[in-house]
Amino acid sequence: MYPRKNVYANWYAHAVAVTAQFGLLEGYEDGMYGPDRLVTRKELAVILSRVVDWIAGRDAIDVTSIINGYRDGYETSIWAKESIARMSGLGVFQGDDSQSLRPLELVTRAETAVLLIRMLRQISLIGPS
Repeated sequence: MYPRKNVYANWYAHAVAVTAQFGLLEGYEDGMYGPDRLVTRKELAVILSRVVDWIAGRDAIDVTSIINGYRDGYETSIWAKESIARMSGLGVFQGDDSQSLRPLELVTRAETAVLLIRMLRQISLIGPS
């Protein structure tokens, strides 16, 4: 039932199993979930993109032109490019003042809250405030 070998008896095991069942969260290639690891912006983009796809469906996007529109788009891993482009296209990820996405940086709880609110507004689960 639990998809990763370092999750079984922990307080978050059920949450990991349910999110994995719906394809929202996955572990790493080595079979570990990494529960104590911090999340990068590109990893969060993948998670948020999966939530949007699950709730609202998937629209076609021009990944290359969106990613290339950012100064540091080249730093985005292949596995995260479509998700970052999707979240950017929806206005969830907006880049900073220097037109950088900072995909390799860790995301703070404050940034996570802002990104979640933007995502929830885009898929009409909450209204503007």
